[in-house]
Amino acid sequence: MFRKSRPFHSIRFKVLLIFVLVTTITLSSCFFFFQQYTYQMATERYEDQLTPLRNALSNNIQTYIGTCVQAARGIYYNNSTVLLFTDPSSDFSNAETADSKALFSFLLSIYASLPSSLQIHLSAYKMERSFLITTHDMTRYVEMRPGISFSSEYPDRVPSDINRSIWVEQSHPIHTYGHFLSPYARTDEYVFTVHVPIYLLPDYTNVIAMISVDIETSYIAKNCSYINDMGADVYIADQKGDLIYADDERLIGQPLSNVPGFEQQMGEGETWRQKDALITRNTIDTSYCQWRIYTITPMSRITHDFTAIQTSLMLIFLACQMVLAIILLLVMMRYTKPLNQIAVFMHVNFYKKNYNLKARLADHIHYRPKDEISLLVENIDSMLDTVNRFVVRQYKLLLARRMADLRTLQAQINPHFIYNTLQSIASKTLEKGDHESYDYIASFGQLLQYAMDVDESLVTLSKEIEHAQRYLDLQSIRYECEIVCETDIAPDLLNMLIPKMSLQPLVENSLLHGRLYEKNDGRILLRAAVLGEEILVEVADNGVPMSLRQQELQREKMEKLKSDYQHLKNASAESIGMESLLSKDGEKELLEQTVEAHHGAHIGLSNVFARFLLRFGSKCRFVMEANSFGGTSVKAYLPRERVKIVCADSAEGGE
Repeated sequence: MFRKSRPFHSIRFKVLLIFVLVTTITLSSCFFFFQQYTYQMATERYEDQLTPLRNALSNNIQTYIGTCVQAARGIYYNNSTVLLFTDPSSDFSNAETADSKALFSFLLSIYASLPSSLQIHLSAYKMERSFLITTHDMTRYVEMRPGISFSSEYPDRVPSDINRSIWVEQSHPIHTYGHFLSPYARTDEYVFTVHVPIYLLPDYTNVIAMISVDIETSYIAKNCSYINDMGADVYIADQKGDLIYADDERLIGQPLSNVPGFEQQMGEGETWRQKDALITRNTIDTSYCQWRIYTITPMSRITHDFTAIQTSLMLIFLACQMVLAIILLLVMMRYTKPLNQIAVFMHVNFYKKNYNLKARLADHIHYRPKDEISLLVENIDSMLDTVNRFVVRQYKLLLARRMADLRTLQAQINPHFIYNTLQSIASKTLEKGDHESYDYIASFGQLLQYAMDVDESLVTLSKEIEHAQRYLDLQSIRYECEIVCETDIAPDLLNMLIPKMSLQPLVENSLLHGRLYEKNDGRILLRAAVLGEEILVEVADNGVPMSLRQQELQREKMEKLKSDYQHLKNASAESIGMESLLSKDGEKELLEQTVEAHHGAHIGLSNVFARFLLRFGSKCRFVMEANSFGGTSVKAYLPRERVKIVCADSAEGGE
């Protein structure tokens, strides 16, 4: 039974998708323009209703603040009261003195003229006295400490020019100005304060007192009630963008940007859309007050009356589209079934890289009408036959060519000739007493003899360690450095058979890429141990560590190498149809093809991993990571069931 192809890639799906897209785009465009039109009408009608309420709120607040200023400046019309602040003989020893009564009479007049005020505070600088009228105690005053002023009591609240200009303080919990209030005082009430300096006229630089009027924020709330009834939230911010008033008191004092649904202030306009809300702005701009009044209204509230109509239109649109799509699908299923069968056949036999070139399309598709689809089936079968013959011929030719090249190279270079020549040169140097050169040449001859012995494909782990140590000795002489090679090998694993020349490339990577030749304490550790169902073979160094990015790249290369090799092996075997061709020579050919596909940096590492795959199968894996020495470790994990260990006295050189 063949697995069905992906439905989203089929022709019937694409045709159906095109139909749905065309109808959706057409009807959606109409629906969109209708929606925008209704939204525009609803928004304009809402703005027309909201605008006079916003203007009234702005005017009321501005007028009330102006009233507070004028009430405080009423002291200039009572010259006797002004003189109380400058006359050293003024008697405020208690509330019953004539001076105290006169001053409190003035403060009570301000309090009475401002129905929404909670407190009236007067700070007389020259007298160093503070006076407070609240809703709970109408005759309270205390003596201030020498040198005290409002600026010194609240340094974090006042501007630098507090003593020279009128200032409106943003909403805040009502403060006591240093007074001891009764237990029944409303100390948790939110107020905004108008601070009015009193000058010794005509000198506008000589401030003799400060009158502060605390106004309850409920005054603003009362004026916002009509706006709230329309579904809008009201926010008032100062020139710095901090909230002076908000329907939610928790937001008072916070930046305007913390308001839900508010992202940024838009230009100089008074109305704009932001997300799913309509935002308006009014400005209160005076010499002592620069406030912005914002209203935020959800669009769902504005377009509430049009929602039912839009929902009905949407349901009708979806129903019509669904009926037409079902009709189209039934028609297409009849005429596209053969094409779907062709796609399934190609997916099963080729797209999964599980090649079966002997398969024939006509054996799986029974399509009687003589049309374009029948012609397509015949041509595909003809093409499969041609490709099958071509692949078999090309693979055999490639395999024969590679083997011929290898034999030619071996015939040109006689390893025994090279080895004997090196021995002769070494003997001459020994006769002259140059023992160091003799050791150098003799070691190189042994290294070369080991590498050019093509009769061996598998060697014991102990031989590989000896070869790697000999390579390091030669490199230590070359670079004039000392590189220590340590081993930690389980005794049972010394006679384990591994691919020849598999440790030396890893040691070479540690030497060159780890830059051990630049260190005086270069160290390489060769380790082998049994870990459960796996055997670990590790090469570790204390050179320059591999970065995390390099580790990730190497892991990707190893996984791609394993995947490509497995696909190449499967494709070659099934295309030829003869497992016998995948002999040692065939495996060498696959190895060369796989490594060539990944040619580049660390080719030695790719070569070693590919040969480990040939020997130990797909369960073999490589891990590259930083180690505790400060360098890099290359770990090969080999499946234990594929590892062969020979007797010490009968160790084989190959298989």
